[in-house]
Amino acid sequence: MKVFYDDRYVGAEHSFDTTKKAELVAQAIEGMPGVTLASPKEATAAELSMIHDPEYVRAVLTGQGRRKQSAGFPWDPGYATATATSTGGVVEAALCALSHGVSGSLSSGLHHASEKSGAGFCTFNGLALAAKIALGDRPRGEWPRRLWRRRCRKVLILDLDAHCGGGTHDIIKDDPRIWHIDISVCSFDGYEGTDDDRHHLHVVRNAEDYLPLLELELERAAAQGFDLVLYNAGMDPHEDCDIGGLYGITSDVIRLRERMVFDWARARNIPIAFVLAGGYTGRAMWDERLTALHQMTVAAATQGKMPNMVKIEANPTVVSLTYDAWDDEDEDDGFDEPEERVIDTTLVGEAFQQDFWEQLEHEAAQEMGLHAEPWDADVFQEEPAVREYKSIHELPQEFFEIENEELRAQYPEFFE
Repeated sequence: MKVFYDDRYVGAEHSFDTTKKAELVAQAIEGMPGVTLASPKEATAAELSMIHDPEYVRAVLTGQGRRKQSAGFPWDPGYATATATSTGGVVEAALCALSHGVSGSLSSGLHHASEKSGAGFCTFNGLALAAKIALGDRPRGEWPRRLWRRRCRKVLILDLDAHCGGGTHDIIKDDPRIWHIDISVCSFDGYEGTDDDRHHLHVVRNAEDYLPLLELELERAAAQGFDLVLYNAGMDPHEDCDIGGLYGITSDVIRLRERMVFDWARARNIPIAFVLAGGYTGRAMWDERLTALHQMTVAAATQGKMPNMVKIEANPTVVSLTYDAWDDEDEDDGFDEPEERVIDTTLVGEAFQQDFWEQLEHEAAQEMGLHAEPWDADVFQEEPAVREYKSIHELPQEFFEIENEELRAQYPEFFE
């Protein structure tokens, strides 16, 4: 199975999960039985303009003009190349799947991008572009740059990211050749359904409904005779993902979900191409764990061995937390210059065993000011303090890495 990836995917200067995790996943799957990493062609401006406003495309690729909204990331040449290449990877994966049955691209940041703008960490909508090119569309006056064998007349976009794919819906809603099943756990980027049967949007609130609903939708889809499935395989529904997660969707649920999707397509001989979609590090989701979750998608696609999540999740990482203590001119606190103190914070395995309702009660107490953080007394000690926390919910707020305050202000629902 070809999986498309290139170092250009992670060439942006800004570092965020959407712009960096592809490299980690590529390293993890390189050498997996049945997997070959391949470099894709970049999506051209003409191809991108098939689904996006040409002025928006030009602004993103050149950094010139008003970009309107390009997912909130700062512009740099590497960012422009990264988005064009990773979008091209989705197209290549779709066409490769038509020829060989299954493929994928380590692309993310796709389904919130609409015709005129990007949003929610998504710049170009590779899902919509891949669907249209697979169906035979091409820029006006341009000879086909990409070739494939199998004819394609009807495409299903299966979106299992935590958030709704409103950008995808905006672009493909009037194209009768493209169907859209969107099972989310967060209402961010929601949209109204249509009268026809081509657009199914669900926002799941109870984790027990998640897999049964997916099974029902796949049973309905089986009767439609799709020629290609584009699978947006988000890991952010996971309960420990701060941006979107739903309590009760565990690693085991994700593993079963991946098996269900690929077994369904394989049993019906439907070509399928996957992308990484959402998935973000945070208080209980470190790089190795998030990478392993995305690795599950590749393993399911190749019918290979799943990563050992029990082993990975039993060994949370040790992190460092840095504070700056500044002198307050109104108080005689003994500090004449800024001082730096480091707290090494260890997450222990028992943290993930705490009763859910106890966690909620503890969080509520913190919000009401009824609980003094255990690190307060140690911040200004002469020597670094080392503490062991029994629960992830005892960690100080500063531990929760905030990549971009402006994004949090702009998309409050996205971070709820």
